[in-house]
Amino acid sequence: MLDVDTILVFLILLATVVLFLSERLAPELTSLLSLLSLYLTGVLTLSETLEGFSNPLVLTLGSLFIVSASLFKTGVAGRMGDWLQRWGGEEEQRVRGLSIVVSSLLSAFMSSTGTAAVLIPVVLEVGRKARIGAGRLLLPLAYGCLVGGSLTLVGTAPNLVVQEALIAESLPLFTFLSFTPVGACVLVVTLFYFHTLGDRLLPRNAPTAPAEGELTSLQLADDYQVPPRLFWLGMKVDSKLIGCHLGEVDMRTSHGLNFLAFREFDHPDRLIPCSSTTELTPGRCYLVHGSVGSLESRLTEMGLEIRGGPVRLDELSGSGGLAEVILTPRSRLLGETLRSSQFLKRYGVNVVALKRLGRIESRESELSLRCGDSLLVGGNQEALARLWSERGSFLVTSMPKESRGFGFRTGKAWLALAITFSMLVALTLQVAPSVVVVLLSAGALLLTGCLTSEDAYRNMNWQSLILVACLLPMASALKKTGGVDYLASSMTSTFGTYGPHFVLLGLIVLTTLLSQFISNTATTVLLAPVALQSANQMGVEPHAFLMGVALAASAAFLTPLASPVNTLVFGPGEYRFSDFLKVGLPLQLMVVAVAAILLPLQFPFH
Repeated sequence: MLDVDTILVFLILLATVVLFLSERLAPELTSLLSLLSLYLTGVLTLSETLEGFSNPLVLTLGSLFIVSASLFKTGVAGRMGDWLQRWGGEEEQRVRGLSIVVSSLLSAFMSSTGTAAVLIPVVLEVGRKARIGAGRLLLPLAYGCLVGGSLTLVGTAPNLVVQEALIAESLPLFTFLSFTPVGACVLVVTLFYFHTLGDRLLPRNAPTAPAEGELTSLQLADDYQVPPRLFWLGMKVDSKLIGCHLGEVDMRTSHGLNFLAFREFDHPDRLIPCSSTTELTPGRCYLVHGSVGSLESRLTEMGLEIRGGPVRLDELSGSGGLAEVILTPRSRLLGETLRSSQFLKRYGVNVVALKRLGRIESRESELSLRCGDSLLVGGNQEALARLWSERGSFLVTSMPKESRGFGFRTGKAWLALAITFSMLVALTLQVAPSVVVVLLSAGALLLTGCLTSEDAYRNMNWQSLILVACLLPMASALKKTGGVDYLASSMTSTFGTYGPHFVLLGLIVLTTLLSQFISNTATTVLLAPVALQSANQMGVEPHAFLMGVALAASAAFLTPLASPVNTLVFGPGEYRFSDFLKVGLPLQLMVVAVAAILLPLQFPFH
């Protein structure tokens, strides 16, 4: 019979899972409310409530974000992308296979989201040149990023969570390469799947750009249907808007006119980006995007007149360019409108157009921004290049080639590689606790200038850190009140009569189902204690159970919401929800089978 405290913890856990599923609150806020509930109800003491924030796992994760960011900022990750572009060729199977291999290798040492940020633009460019539809490449890329996390101990947060469970129980630890044998088998299965059945299940959408040459701003603008809505506007000397600032009149919201840039009459070759503080004056000609023709009468009333258009983009060559960005799941822009987001002020570029689920939105200024929205932005080359560093709020999917190298510390690439390699060797040889090795490596990368403190803060996934720090005490509460014993007893009573192999299979299936709807880290934090206690109750070694939970948590293939990586490829790949289920389910079943069969061989139960 469950006591009152155990029932209370289960109710809080249920409410937490429901809030995760509903997505009504940010995941980190949900986990924080869950933590406070455990304290306010007296289940946990104050020290127990705060123990997650001092847990070595949180410090390890934070340090690994710094290592990952340094590999990106010094251009190491980008060079692997260039290698893919150089050797991919035009044969679809080869491009797809190389994409999976490269993404897996990168995500074995970087975050899967960071890997996707590096490779999505590269794969899109390769696909354009080879005339391969984005839908044929991006989903395998996403699955490669997820599978790669299972190759090493530091590949993904769930691996570190189960390692922490072993540390807490003073049990033998996983080594740096403990995950590699089964993870490599999963990678081989993934490659085989997309060479056979997966190839037939992937959607057959056509490429969106010509195959010849680099993607240009002209092609990008055509994709968003920009040229027909691009005009020059002038101002009459008696206009009532003279002296007003664009932020005051807000022409985008009131009339659907986006003032992008202006030219002074005495400097016709110089195009200056508009901002909210740009003053309206008769001495300028304004480049405007919108349905100007339908507003002629209102323009006349305001003292504005059309001075030319539609404008050909080649007239603006040398004045800047365009890029495409897609909003990430943890973007600080989510829920804001283009006006409230102050996009131009924050990033130095102007939003020209917006696509949602592959459809161009005509009233983009009125919409609240969502994860997966694609934005066409324009600005000078320096401002466009700075967008590469903003991987927290969005990632760049298309960029003029001349802007791509700005701001990267390529001269430090050898140093970043040397420090990262030293970290991997130290982790493999277990010369010191993992948290110490990773902290020292992160500090060395900062001290040697491979990454600035500002870049480190910008690339820190605070959502994941807060989520882990707040949910670790939930696992402690379940253990303290007997909830873990109850769940483990239920698992062993259901499957235990058939032996530990079936308990392992049950844990893998349960983890797989839960990780499709809440984060893989949260799933692992909640189920790792159950796996450990199930092993104790059956009198078997726990390593196979724990690694099964970690592997299953990372294999989240069935929905675009199962992982941030899945969400990121949803828009550029022009996928439907059903595509993930159709393509992901066979692979999901294959991964479950591989893990259930191989883990007991690598980690015997007795």
